[in-house]
Amino acid sequence: EVAAAVRVAASLGYRHFDCAAVYGNEAEIGEALRDVLASGVRREELWVTSKLWNDMHAPERVASAFERSLRALGLDHLDAYLVHWPFPNHHAPGVTVESRDDQAKPYLHDAYMATWGVQSSSRSSTPSSTEDTPSHEGLTGTSARENQYCFSVHKVIIMVQIL
Repeated sequence: EVAAAVRVAASLGYRHFDCAAVYGNEAEIGEALRDVLASGVRREELWVTSKLWNDMHAPERVASAFERSLRALGLDHLDAYLVHWPFPNHHAPGVTVESRDDQAKPYLHDAYMATWGVQSSSRSSTPSSTEDTPSHEGLTGTSARENQYCFSVHKVIIMVQIL
């Protein structure tokens, strides 16, 4: 169903596709994107975003999560890769927003900066690169204060997806 929606959206001129591993549909979106590209739309006309989910915040897990999304989408690069949510927690598939994991952790800025640092340092120095790195990295689900602090510490332009 999502693949059909992506195909129709692209045929109507949509060019930004906002994905996330937690949505569980990147393979279907990748299938549709292959069809879109085969129809004559050039890759540089598209903007594809994906997001690092909460249970992949450990610095040693960031690269494998990124690569898994890249493979599922069938792309050689992402235009943006965001930290989906600033809390490094696991939530079982299908739980309600009221559900809380017994092992839930509060927002800890140093831990978040470790995740952000790994994500940020993996970015290619050339935004048009086709290497296995995102062209842009960013944050989502963070407050203006957290965004400002990330910017002051890392001195990079960040993308913020407004909730």
